[in-house]
Amino acid sequence: MSKKSGKVLTLSIEDFFKILGSIICVGIIVAFVVFIIVQESNALKSSKVDKINIGDSREQVKEILGEPYNENDGLFYEYYSSNYNKLMKEIEKKFGNSFDMNNEYSSVKDSIDKELEDAFDDLENEFKEMEKYEKKLKELKYDCTVINFDSEGKVQKIILEKNKRFEVESSEKQILNQELVTKEVKQNTPTDLVYKIEYGDGSLYKFIVKYGYINSQIDEKGNCKVQIDFSDAWGNKITEIQEIKVTK
Repeated sequence: MSKKSGKVLTLSIEDFFKILGSIICVGIIVAFVVFIIVQESNALKSSKVDKINIGDSREQVKEILGEPYNENDGLFYEYYSSNYNKLMKEIEKKFGNSFDMNNEYSSVKDSIDKELEDAFDDLENEFKEMEKYEKKLKELKYDCTVINFDSEGKVQKIILEKNKRFEVESSEKQILNQELVTKEVKQNTPTDLVYKIEYGDGSLYKFIVKYGYINSQIDEKGNCKVQIDFSDAWGNKITEIQEIKVTK
């Protein structure tokens, strides 16, 4: 009767830690990718963006929405959906800082000397590539959140826009809910009145509708009436009278 012999697989401590290290690295990468996706998603959700209040600091905005795509010298933060970020990275990789949607190679060609035609052919091909990307950019629909700050670094305006088009003027959006966020003011104390609008497509607009408001006439219940009159970021005209509580 023959006896079968089998090889026993042995694993050294060094090999074990190499494998463990690889697993940990993969886990870290996956966790990082998930974090980035969740962060981007948060920055474009009205429920998350609405947690930012007028007067919040830059640090508070980052705590809620994460790091912005653009900081613009701290004047305003911009957050974009992944399709926009992806296309802009492609453009940056291909053209660097030379991409300009206002370039017109035809007007330049006439002024080029004949002996530079070969060099210009290369330039012309690059412009044609730019035109292809320009078309992609203009056809793209994406979401973006823009947080504006005042000179003291405090939030002054919040805009979440869904289905935005690059360099295309947005059409009127359907208003779903609207309210004066400021419900109470202190008597004879200048107060910025904050207004918020939610739209049918998931967009959000929160801003100061009146700066340094001082209540004028107070009724027997301790309330005062406020005239609201403005146009939102998408051309909707809002005219109404709101009531606010006045405290001493």
